[in-house]
This record gives sequence, structure tokens and C-alpha cells, in this order.
Amino acid sequence: MRRPFIAGNWKLHKTTAEAVTLVKALEAGLADVTDRDIVVAPVFTVLTSVSSALGDSNIAVAAQNCFPEMQGAYTGEVSPCSSKMPGAVMLLSVIRSGGNCLARRTVLSIANSRRWSIRG
Repeated sequence: MRRPFIAGNWKLHKTTAEAVTLVKALEAGLADVTDRDIVVAPVFTVLTSVSSALGDSNIAVAAQNCFPEMQGAYTGEVSPCSSKMPGAVMLLSVIRSGGNCLARRTVLSIANSRRWSIRG
């Protein structure tokens, strides 16, 4: 039987302080949950703070998204290398719902993003 997996993100909502307050409340409320994996995926700018706040809790931290290139002149994008640095243990999505006009994400670029996010 597969282990249940529950993940939540809050898009671009929450300041750093609000995000830390939220995950500390989740941690307290979910401390006894051991029969499923729990993951939060905050916006990139608060990954480090959220990861530090959760420490060794039963809640893992994931990056919300990454761009399919490791580096380059892609203003506002986050590379898979950057996603792994602040304490994220996984990546929830390589495709975003918006902002894909320049990227025109293809199956190949998605596969490359997944490969880089796994290898780091």
C-alpha cells in the first residue's frame, strides 16, 4: 500500500514572519501524525526561514518550482541549483500555470528540469 502524501503551498502569499508562524502552527498541530508524509512548499524567498523553523519536524520542505536552465539571463527565474540550496528536500513542480511565454516549456525542457532538480 502506498504511503499517503499531503503537500500544501501558498503561492505568493505570506511574508517571512507569516510563513514561519504558519509552519510552526502546522508543526504543533501535526506533531503526532506519523502515518503519512507532510510537505509544505513556500515561495522561494522564504525557503530558508521555513526550513530552519521546522528543523527536524515531521514536515518536509519543498521548492514550488524551478526553471529548466541551470543558469543564464532569465530574470526572475530560479534555477534547480538555487532550489536545492535553502533547505528544500524536493521540488513540487517544474511547470507553472503562468509566465511560460518566453520559456515555451517542452517535454524535453521539463525532463531536463527534473533531471537537474534530482541531481542538483
